[in-house]
Amino acid sequence: MYNEQSVKYPLGSPQAAIASPPPKDQQVFINRTCILLAAWISLSATLFADQHSADEQYFNENVLPIFTAKCFDCHGAKVQKSGYRLDVREIALAGGDLGEPPIVPGNSSSSSLLSYVADNSADLVMPPKESNVTRLTTAEVGVLQKWIDDGAAWPDSANEKIDDPLDWWSLKPLQKPDLQLPGAAAIDHFVNAKLAEHKLIMSPPADPRTLARRLYFDLIGLPPTPEALDDFEQASRSDAEAALDQLVEHLLASPHYGERWARHWLDVVHYGDTHGYDKDKPRPNAWPYRDYVIRALNEDKPYSQFPSYPGHARARPVCEAPPPYDLLTKPRTMPCVLLQERVVKCRLRFS
Repeated sequence: MYNEQSVKYPLGSPQAAIASPPPKDQQVFINRTCILLAAWISLSATLFADQHSADEQYFNENVLPIFTAKCFDCHGAKVQKSGYRLDVREIALAGGDLGEPPIVPGNSSSSSLLSYVADNSADLVMPPKESNVTRLTTAEVGVLQKWIDDGAAWPDSANEKIDDPLDWWSLKPLQKPDLQLPGAAAIDHFVNAKLAEHKLIMSPPADPRTLARRLYFDLIGLPPTPEALDDFEQASRSDAEAALDQLVEHLLASPHYGERWARHWLDVVHYGDTHGYDKDKPRPNAWPYRDYVIRALNEDKPYSQFPSYPGHARARPVCEAPPPYDLLTKPRTMPCVLLQERVVKCRLRFS
C-alpha cells in the first residue's frame, strides 16, 4: 500500500521514496538513536560542568593559598617584580619582563615556575632567599605540578581585573555634550552638575572689584592698581560682558602672563639659577631657557613647537660665553643664544 502522498509520483521514483514514510521498525530505530544522542550530550555537559567545578575548587582550595602566602608579596597587586603577577591570569600565563611563559597548561616540565620554586641551586629562586617568606614545601610544589598538568584551570572569581592603560579619558575621541543652559556659560553646565551631586548651589556673582582682583591674581599673579579697579568698575556699569572680555584680553597680552605661568613648567624641568645641594653654586647662564619659556607662553607657541629648545626636559643650557651685558637689559632678544627659537651656541648639562 501507498499513502495518499506517494501515489502522486510514479512507483519507484526518488520522489516517491522521499515522500513515503520509512518502515515502522526503521522509525523506531531513528527515534531511539535521537534519544540516546540527546542523553549522551546532556551527560557530557554535566560531566564537563562537574569537572570544571572540581578544577575551580582545586585552585581555590590548594593553589590560591600558596600564591597568596608565598608569591603575592613580590608578584601581587601592590608589587610586580619583573613585571610579573600571579593574581592576574593573563599575565601569569603570558609571563613578565623575562619574555617566557612560566606556566604552560598541561605541561609542568616546560613550566619554569616550578623550577623557580623547587630548585634551590638555580640563579632565580622564588621566593627570593633574602625575603622573609619560607620556600615552598615538597607538597606545595606537588600541588602546583598537578594543577599545571591538569590544565592550569583558573576561575574568573580568582582573577583580578586590571584597567586597560590605554582606556584613558585623554585618549578617547572628543564628544560634544548636549548642553541645555538658558543664557549661561557652557562650563556652568558641568559646574552645576557637580554642585548638584554634592547638594550645593552656585555662589552669587562677584561684584566688579572682586572679579577684577581674581582675574589679576589668576592670570598675571599681581594685584590690580586702584585706578584699574575703578576703570573696570566704571566700564562694568555700562556693559559688564564687554568690560570682562576687554580686561581678560588685556591681562593675556601682558608680559607678566608668561612670567606667572612659566613657573609651573620651570618647576617640572627643575630649573634653577643655582645648583642647590651643599655648595649651591650659581648658574650664571641658565636664564636664557627661563626667558625662552616665558616668551613661548606670551607668544602662544604651540606645544608641538615648544620643545624645539634642545633638551627642554631636565636640561639646562650653558652658553659657551656669557651674553653681552646689553642683552641683560633686553632679555627677550638673545641673538647669541637663540635663532628662530633654536639654540645656536649652546651645550646642555643634565641633572
